[in-house]
Amino acid sequence: MLEVLTLVLMVYLILGLHELGHFLALRRYGVRVEVFALGGPPWVWRKHFKAVEYRLGLVPFLGFVAPDQREVDRLSPVRLTWVFLAGPAMNFLGALAGAVLLSLWMGSWGPLVRTSELMFSLPYLLVQGLVDFFRGTAPADATGFLAFFKQGASVVGSIEGVLGLWVALHLIVGWYNLLPIAPLDGGQVLLAWLKGWRYAEAVKLGFTLLGVGFLLATLVFALGYDLGFLGR
Repeated sequence: MLEVLTLVLMVYLILGLHELGHFLALRRYGVRVEVFALGGPPWVWRKHFKAVEYRLGLVPFLGFVAPDQREVDRLSPVRLTWVFLAGPAMNFLGALAGAVLLSLWMGSWGPLVRTSELMFSLPYLLVQGLVDFFRGTAPADATGFLAFFKQGASVVGSIEGVLGLWVALHLIVGWYNLLPIAPLDGGQVLLAWLKGWRYAEAVKLGFTLLGVGFLLATLVFALGYDLGFLGR
């Protein structure tokens, strides 16, 4: 049970750092942030501090910041790009920090070298994994929410396991959010450069609906693996 709680706390922290990147970038450009949320509803804690409402929800795989949209609309495409890239950038920094700590703990720079290599090879592995995932041919014992908690809980019993998982999850969250799919950060960057185009709103709506469909399909397929309908 302690291992599962440790894993859930790690997920919250990693998503929190991701959203903190967006938050700091928005504040850097003078955009007022109305909500900073970790987790999804139901909300178990809310607190207003300096005009920002901080929320904590029970669903651990969600997080978002809600800025004043009128102020966001005034940002240039370049600044919007930096805002959306700030979240994944924070994850990559978190991964490197974890790799440095793991290297110091183990007395070898091997973990930092392997993390640096994985930083650039993970996009290919992620796309390949998503193809297998949606084909229903991914390993059943390593795919889905239950597999995540089972395997994650099995490695957080040691410092090496905690730091190694911290690095891996940061890299996965960072690159997953860079997929060119709205409402993920990569898709939002693409949409930012449509600003001012006469058909921008129509394209944004269609692109976002497709992205939401992708995320819902991911949820359904993950449940399919959990229930044993998919996987090999």
